Amino acid sequence: MDNKKNMQYPDSLADGADKEDPNKMVYFGPQAEPAPLFMQLPQPVPPPQTGWKCPCGSANKENYKFCAECGLKRP
Repeated sequence: MDNKKNMQYPDSLADGADKEDPNKMVYFGPQAEPAPLFMQLPQPVPPPQTGWKCPCGSANKENYKFCAECGLKRP
């Protein structure tokens, strides 16, 4: 008894699908790439360094006469 030939298939089968084997994969051509889940945001550009650097390692504004961190007079 071969029931496969007498089975009724729903109309929702894709055009070109194999009616004898409903599990057969049907190729519909190239598919679009899915959108990435996470987008990499542009990194902020650091401002240009102005001023002077104290021997203690802290950066100071150009118009400072003394270091804001240690109080050392500007060289």
